[in-house]
Amino acid sequence: MPKDFGLKFTNYNFYSENKNKVKEVKEFFEDIFVDKELIQYVLKILASTFTYCNKLRAIAFFIGSNRNGKTTLTNMFSLSLSDYAANPNVSIFLGKSVSADKPSLQMVDLNCERVAICEEPDARSIAITGDTKAITGNVGFIKTQTLYKDVQAVSVDLLPIINTNVKLAISNLNNALIDRILVIPFTQRFINKMNISVLSSTQNINNPSIKRANTRWQGSRVQGYAEALIHLLIENYQEDYTTLEIPKSVINATKSFIMSSDHIARFLEKNIIDKNDNHAIPIDELYTAYKNWFKQYVSTRSVFYSLEDFRMDLIKYSIRISNLFSNSNSDSDSKKTVESIFGYRFI
Repeated sequence: MPKDFGLKFTNYNFYSENKNKVKEVKEFFEDIFVDKELIQYVLKILASTFTYCNKLRAIAFFIGSNRNGKTTLTNMFSLSLSDYAANPNVSIFLGKSVSADKPSLQMVDLNCERVAICEEPDARSIAITGDTKAITGNVGFIKTQTLYKDVQAVSVDLLPIINTNVKLAISNLNNALIDRILVIPFTQRFINKMNISVLSSTQNINNPSIKRANTRWQGSRVQGYAEALIHLLIENYQEDYTTLEIPKSVINATKSFIMSSDHIARFLEKNIIDKNDNHAIPIDELYTAYKNWFKQYVSTRSVFYSLEDFRMDLIKYSIRISNLFSNSNSDSDSKKTVESIFGYRFI
């Protein structure tokens, strides 16, 4: 028996006349995603929430800037799942973590939910919380507490979806978190009649990614399409999500998002090339180059980041490191070993 049996409702009739709007919902997905492979993938991700648990073991970021349909989509999806969808404050997933002896007060609202949909945080750089790690890490039960009540364990195993813009950066990425991040790119832009100057400008007149906004997706009309969306999602549900192939556009968007949050990854991609030969670069020389690059392209403020921290990050990215003999002409120095990355060259 489902954990949420008899507790939650969708609040509408599955056989309602809104079923006839399925074709229009398909057109909506074609408008905002265009690519058929991406459309199919998004539908399957949303459909995965029909049954309990985060089958992808992921936190999904819906990313795009300015009027691209992501809020309309998540509103429609939230209305489709009704009581099974939560809309908590984004701080539960992105913000400061609470210690184990201080249960999250918001977590009780996620008890037996299928999806949690949040709007973007105010800060441009923010951390993924410990609660997010627990939810996407298959912990299952999480401690929470409500006013005047004792600590209790609630069942939280849902898909977090964060609507955000392209400027968001995650400050505490590590290998475990990188594996759980999934980015859905929203590349289209919808303009209303008041913004006709944008549509007719020289740079946008032939831009297929800029379209007129369709009023049928706005306001209270979304409720009718939410009921039709259920039928479309049922068609795309699958039992085994381990076989779900990720489209190249999602892979590229996820990689780009991760790299925008990981300065080391950006530095390595832009400044060294793997020749897989015998050439060596001393780590302290590469470390100095990184600090100069950081001050020029990221921030001029002082950041504590030691050589040992840098070395550990190189290991994280599987950069080849070894103690090699010095190339110095001095007899004494030639016998010394220098920790270096080998097989790489500066671009």
